[in-house]
Amino acid sequence: MLVDGKPLNSGFQKGTGFVQQNDNHLPTQTVREAIEFSALLRQPREFSKAQKLADVDYIINLLELDDLQDAIIGFPGAGLGVERRKRVTIAVELAAKPDLLLFLDEPTSGLDSAGAASIVRLLRKLANDGQAILCTIHQPSSLLFESFDNLLLLTMGGSMAYFGKIGEKSGRDSHHVRAYFEQNGAPPCPPTANVAEYILELTAGDRSGTVNWNKRWSSSIQAASARQAIEEIKADRLKHPPTHDPREEREFSASLSTQIALTTQRLFVDMYRDAAYPYGVLFSNILVGLVLGLAFQRRPSCSFALRGLLTELLQIWGTE
Repeated sequence: MLVDGKPLNSGFQKGTGFVQQNDNHLPTQTVREAIEFSALLRQPREFSKAQKLADVDYIINLLELDDLQDAIIGFPGAGLGVERRKRVTIAVELAAKPDLLLFLDEPTSGLDSAGAASIVRLLRKLANDGQAILCTIHQPSSLLFESFDNLLLLTMGGSMAYFGKIGEKSGRDSHHVRAYFEQNGAPPCPPTANVAEYILELTAGDRSGTVNWNKRWSSSIQAASARQAIEEIKADRLKHPPTHDPREEREFSASLSTQIALTTQRLFVDMYRDAAYPYGVLFSNILVGLVLGLAFQRRPSCSFALRGLLTELLQIWGTE
């Protein structure tokens, strides 16, 4: 595997961001706190704190989270909505400054049509801003499908059926995909049809053995052109010596003191905002400690009364 014509190194993971399909956040954090936590811990330590916080402001503005930056994230169904939580997830990964790639695993899953369109519009905005994006998506509408630049289409079993541009210009048409399949024996795609559904129906025919689109792609002119372009990119990158990446030499981007300070601060803020559990544990430990400690003192009168109290408490807890 190569990125920009070079083999993957130990700094590859720190140069990428991965937006999971499920949005996992600390419920007691605000949107800004979650993004700042990611930026301060995951950006290279060579960057100043002021620069990292400036990146946070830029990301909040870029992903249109200004009105939500002080909102508590909460739990699904009792906090931010699904589409807003997905935007926060993308912002958290962008805060790490993924200079190589931003991976997204089905970012439109669980969203309605309006939410999915909003997320893809933001991805298009990021791509126009210079961010390289690799995204998996299932059953997209024609509007979402045409928002991407290039398509890697996989058939049943993960075989490649097409790789290349979708249309002349992203967000406008699907001319290249439509023309490729029609030129290789597929029935014409109706002008009003969703091209994404059209090609999925074609490649699903592999299960019945009618057409093997993987073999057709491997022997096509488009595949040969793609392989030639890849070889040219590799040859061009070999002319330039690899640049030194200081992230390769470190296990963590932030220093140990920074990690301890930020995680400790986040823990205390979480305990303060969700006080029921820590206060309950603290109270129960103190109460049980006092009862047990006093019950076994060598004072018969006090011991008898406290043992009776202890017995009643144990009976109550036992019934609960």
